[in-house]
Amino acid sequence: MFALCLENDRILAAVVALPCTPPSMPRVDTLPSGEITDWLYKNGEFVYDPLPRPDPPAPEPSADDVLNALLGVTIDE
Repeated sequence: MFALCLENDRILAAVVALPCTPPSMPRVDTLPSGEITDWLYKNGEFVYDPLPRPDPPAPEPSADDVLNALLGVTIDE
């Protein structure tokens, strides 16, 4: 049995329910697959509602790229 930590119906975490787990945390027998924070728990049911994912960061320039830019060197590939 698992206890769900919720905020505005969004599942933030799921933990194994222990006797000391607060009774305000909903209990479920199974968890949905995938990223737990992509799910809501509404009216006793799991609802898939993924959060938008940020774009990956741009790659950092290498030390050679920085030096070449400072020296004004262009390398044709």
